Amino acid sequence: MTPYGTDLTPLARELARTFGATDEDFGPLVGLLRKLLQAQGRGDTAIPVSEEEETWLATRPWVSDDGHTPLVLRDGWLQFQRLWKAEARIARRLRAMTTASARQTETTLDDAFLAAADQFGLDGEKLTAIRRMLGQRLTLLTGGPGTGKTTTLAWLLAAHLRAEAGLDFALAAPTGKAAQRMSDAIGNAAGDLPLDDAARARLAAVTPVTLHRLLSMDGNGRPGHHAGNPLPHALVVVDEASMVDVTLMAQLVDALRPDARLVLMGDPDQLASVEAGRVLSDLIDGLPEAHVQLEKTHRFPASIKALADAIRQGESDSAWRHITQNGQRLDTDLMTAMVDGHADYAAALRQPAGEPAAQARALLEALERFRVLAPLRRGPTGVETLNRTLLLHWASQGLLQPAGEGVWAGMPVLVTRNAPGLGLSNGDTGVLVPDGSLLKAWFRRGKDVEGLPLTALPPWEPALAMTVHKAQGGEFDRVLLVLPDSPHELVSRQLLYTAVTRAKKAFRLAGDEAVLRSGIERPISRTSRLLTRLRETDGA
Repeated sequence: MTPYGTDLTPLARELARTFGATDEDFGPLVGLLRKLLQAQGRGDTAIPVSEEEETWLATRPWVSDDGHTPLVLRDGWLQFQRLWKAEARIARRLRAMTTASARQTETTLDDAFLAAADQFGLDGEKLTAIRRMLGQRLTLLTGGPGTGKTTTLAWLLAAHLRAEAGLDFALAAPTGKAAQRMSDAIGNAAGDLPLDDAARARLAAVTPVTLHRLLSMDGNGRPGHHAGNPLPHALVVVDEASMVDVTLMAQLVDALRPDARLVLMGDPDQLASVEAGRVLSDLIDGLPEAHVQLEKTHRFPASIKALADAIRQGESDSAWRHITQNGQRLDTDLMTAMVDGHADYAAALRQPAGEPAAQARALLEALERFRVLAPLRRGPTGVETLNRTLLLHWASQGLLQPAGEGVWAGMPVLVTRNAPGLGLSNGDTGVLVPDGSLLKAWFRRGKDVEGLPLTALPPWEPALAMTVHKAQGGEFDRVLLVLPDSPHELVSRQLLYTAVTRAKKAFRLAGDEAVLRSGIERPISRTSRLLTRLRETDGA
């Protein structure tokens, strides 16, 4: 079903009536609207039209080539006005930022900074990246798992803060999970940075937030910060930028103040945004002068890196060989593997109930050590079934206490809708722990935890197992990926790569060789016009 329902005729009549079209437009217009909405659902921002369709569309009053009508037709491609304008705004603003960067002088790193970096062991690749980033208004910082993107960011911030201790900067990510991971990584690196007390205090005072919170988005998706009310920050950094869709990216660039710097970090080989667009990949292709790529891998198991590389390169033979030779294929039954994997969480549940916040913190820490991932939500290998199986098992062991239909004290939960008023975002993970007679969901808040009444939460679901899409932006010590029983269109090369790279220490696969091979040989391809817009604005 489309956002307008299955019957698009009322929408077509409204457009036709507004722009003075005739009854003969209704049928073709309904068909085009359906194609556009289906394409948007696949992640495309435009559809190609035939010469016959293009000739017909060129005479319609509700189509133009300049964005002044509901539909935009250019060079044989048809788009909704909203998506055309979003791509045009991104291209115009970011191309202008790269042009401004070309006029800036190169920034050097002082001797004390270099001495501290040498003592820390910061390699030449990262120092070169930092020098480049200091001289750019726009940076696209990319790299695979373990290449040290966040470490590079921490030292970049240190270089900025050494020059201006009171620098106004913001750190953001598409999801609360990714923002929390960004916060943890920078916090871990902070002690090694060459900063004085004032600059270190400034770094500690900035907490990464979701993009929706950064832009002060209301419940209807309208940003409080925009061109008329820009963000105050001189520097804005966005992690996991591959997850940012074209509309949200356009809202972000609109909200930047005229002299702001922007750093977009991510791995373009991961899953793209749930909504339309492939923004990070298009920006890398269209703005190579802004692209800074990290390639050296640090503190990442060779077995996981080799498997991730094989998947990314579409080498199914090599991927399967790595899985079998490294013992990454599950050799026990699935239920045993899930229960054993969650042993730390079960141990935390067995601890005598103490102070609620402390118990919640222990459960949240244990939850990050292992996670079951799956491509599908429903079916025998879907996360709904996997979660229900695990919860019923633990309930039968007395580790979870019933607290309502489908609710157990001790279970982890995953928020599925943004709730700005509560400081919660889609993808945030919490645990249910009683506080006296009140059952609360406890979430991480920096290094602390906060409990909210379960009844106050937005929609949520159990989180012992989660979809690969929901896991994007997070990392876990160990990951178990459960594939469907037969090849499925949702199992793609990007999904498999994303799943494998969620694991920091160990990865295991529960699934058949044929399903894995089919997924590796199914790369996701999206249609976008952002790259064309970038090339049109080249030199402008």
